[in-house]
Order: sequence, then structure tokens, then C-alpha cells
Amino acid sequence: MRSWKLRFGNKSMVLSLDAFFAVLIFVIILTASSLYIISAEKDKLTKLQLVRVGSDITTILEYQGLFDEFGDLGDAENKLNSLLSNEFQNYDTNIEVYWQEWDNKDNNVTRIIGNPNLQITKKFIGTGKRYFISNEDSNLYFGTIKYQIAIK
Repeated sequence: MRSWKLRFGNKSMVLSLDAFFAVLIFVIILTASSLYIISAEKDKLTKLQLVRVGSDITTILEYQGLFDEFGDLGDAENKLNSLLSNEFQNYDTNIEVYWQEWDNKDNNVTRIIGNPNLQITKKFIGTGKRYFISNEDSNLYFGTIKYQIAIK
């Protein structure tokens, strides 16, 4: 092997290579951690989007007047199925609706529509809650809509 005649001897070459490898390892670790953080953020945004879709579904059902009548969800299953088959084909949902009369706290009703077996799946389930007020027969009712949504 040829010996280089450097000003400070071979020590300068070894120290330079040592510094180069230290910087290279630091850049690799920094890049790997940045990629991990970016991929973790994408997963959170996907889950947040799922919750927003559930909120959109309950909003559409609310604007269709589904929760206006106290305890009556007669055609709710049909409206939910048509909504899921038309606009939201890739989603499965479970909706629990709770009404309570403003003056009479004992007068309350809970109804469930959708897929009741959604909780036993091993997929991520987005959950949310909405509140509404209904005025039927000059009685004031307030209610809660709890929804669960998952990707099929």
C-alpha cells in the first residue's frame, strides 16, 4: 500500500473518514425518523376522514327530517341503506339515536339503526356524537345521535 505524504500524517485521513461516517449515520437516522413521522401523520388523517364521513352521513339523515318525530325511525333503515349504497358504498355504520322530552325527563326513547355487529370487527371504528332539538306537537325534545363507522 502506498503511503501518502500528508502534512499532518495519516491521522488526518482517519479523522476525516471518521467524521464523514458520523455525519452519514446522523443523516440516515434523521431521514428514517422523518419518514416515520410523516407516515404516522398520514394514518391519523385517514382516521379523521373516517369520522368526518360519519358526521356527513348523520347530517344528511338529519336534513332529511329523520329525527324530527319523537322515537319514530320507521323508514330510517331504508334511508340509511339507500344512502350507503349510493354515496358511501365503502362504509358500514351503526347509529344510535336517543330522544328525551324537555319537561318530562322520564319520557325518553333509544333506537338503533345500521349494523349492530360493527363493534366486534377488528377494523378501526370511527365514533362521533351529534346533538339535535326536535319540536313535535308543541313539545320540545332534545336528542343525541351517536354514530360508529368503519370501512368495509
